[in-house]
Amino acid sequence: MLTRAFRMAFWIVHDHLGALVLCNAAWAAAAILPLGAGLALVAGGHPLLGAGLAILAVGVAGPVLGGGAAHFAMTAIAEGEASVAAFLEGVRLHARGAAALGMAALFLAAGLGAGALYYPVILADHAPLLGAALSAVNLAGLAGLALVLPWLPPALAHRRRGAIDAARTAALAAAARPVLSAGLAVHALAATALAIAFPPFLCFLALVWIATVSMAAYELLIRECAAREGGDPATSISGAGDDYLNRGLRDFFFPWRM
Repeated sequence: MLTRAFRMAFWIVHDHLGALVLCNAAWAAAAILPLGAGLALVAGGHPLLGAGLAILAVGVAGPVLGGGAAHFAMTAIAEGEASVAAFLEGVRLHARGAAALGMAALFLAAGLGAGALYYPVILADHAPLLGAALSAVNLAGLAGLALVLPWLPPALAHRRRGAIDAARTAALAAAARPVLSAGLAVHALAATALAIAFPPFLCFLALVWIATVSMAAYELLIRECAAREGGDPATSISGAGDDYLNRGLRDFFFPWRM
């Protein structure tokens, strides 16, 4: 399924490259520039102001615009066409839910990460095995969070029932398809590493690519669920998405024949 999600995402990006580059540039400017400014303030001796700005960038600005990117991809799958207006509509519709999920995920990750480092140190002299066990529990929690995170933006954009419902849906998707979820998480980490190594990719494509792959995987997953329940697997969002799965190299090299 991950391979099919990559194929669907590739053709979505291929068909909407200009709009997605603009969306990615806006997303990067709104999230990464404040993050960099916050880290610079921390390094310059203003830790509270810098940390606050960095938290807002990672926990609010990034997720809010990520909701817009997920809505863009959902519109492209459903209708075969999408524009920057779909991105802005997604930001408007999902801003509160995305911000709530972003802040919750940020503080949960910070707490689990701190716990994984804290317990082995504080219990090193008195109960090292307990410290190691508690650290392992926190690391397992981080791994579980990593499996859930890729499903949050598509669940929020597609279901439109708020942050709690999106979190529940994402957790169920991760539990139902852990291997697929791990693939999405590894893909997101790899794309992030590539983006850090090659900043133009970060500025113009990386963020929307990750969001589009996640939405494509979510679409394929709910099609699979629809098929199991006796529905039409091709129309879980809309049959327009089938076109993205039925193209090949000939369509790439000879697009006028599509």
